Amino acid sequence: MSDDLELANASIRRGARLSQILFPGFALLASVYMTKFAVEVDAVVLAVLVIVIAFATTAVIVVQARRLGSFQLTAEGVHTPDGQLLPWNAITRATTDRGSLALYDRAGDETRVAITLAIPQSRVLAAIRARLPAGVQLETKW
Repeated sequence: MSDDLELANASIRRGARLSQILFPGFALLASVYMTKFAVEVDAVVLAVLVIVIAFATTAVIVVQARRLGSFQLTAEGVHTPDGQLLPWNAITRATTDRGSLALYDRAGDETRVAITLAIPQSRVLAAIRARLPAGVQLETKW
């Protein structure tokens, strides 16, 4: 595998790992603060509700981060989290919009992966730009 693909995949994994650490830590700190505040004003039900919401949200974020961090760029193409392979030469259009990457094949089918968590995203985008077929540009929609 070439160096830019390795760097891009490392960026994807790094972002996923970091989010799996930071989000639960933030949720824990926020729930402790809100629980302390709720107990001071004698609202124990609110404290329990805050804890449940914080941990449910954290669980969803951790699961999503693991799933999104599992897509991989290889010399053959883009391996999606659901096990599909989109070969580089089959891509006819590519767009990126606020951390979401959409790749379209000849049949018009869309493969969407999230690069929001990649740190830095520029490595992932550079590796993709370098492998797009001739005439296909990565469109940025902001």
